[in-house]
Amino acid sequence: MAPAEGGLDEGQELTVDGRVVRGRHDFGVIAERGSVYADWGGTRLEIAKRGGQDVLRPRHPDSALRGAFTYTSAYAPDPRWVVEGRFLPYDEPRPVTVGAAVEGLEHVYDSPGQAESELEGALHRLTAFADPAGAGRTALIDAQVRYLVTSRFR
Repeated sequence: MAPAEGGLDEGQELTVDGRVVRGRHDFGVIAERGSVYADWGGTRLEIAKRGGQDVLRPRHPDSALRGAFTYTSAYAPDPRWVVEGRFLPYDEPRPVTVGAAVEGLEHVYDSPGQAESELEGALHRLTAFADPAGAGRTALIDAQVRYLVTSRFR
């Protein structure tokens, strides 16, 4: 893996981990799903690895779009969806490719197994993903949720 690096023009500077950086800076090898942050003027920069590619995401704290954000859609809990289930571990974690909010970009996550449950007489399995903190999580998404609910954030 090649390190992520960047260069600054004469008179420009970044602040990385509290240090002022001028000229060329090597951010090192960034792990998949990892991020490094730097400040450049009033902008926070995220240097990250997503889908095997190095990406640069400018974060503007005073962005009008960010300031206008009011909520993420949420729905009242429905007891019908509370079901017992069991975890079916794989012998070894398996890499699972999933889509991203950006069309054409994919992410790969390690899955330790699946969660299986029954709802209205039908058996369902959800792929579980390992959380860096050690907790399990599952991604519940379908075409309607992905494109109608989340499209305004892309």
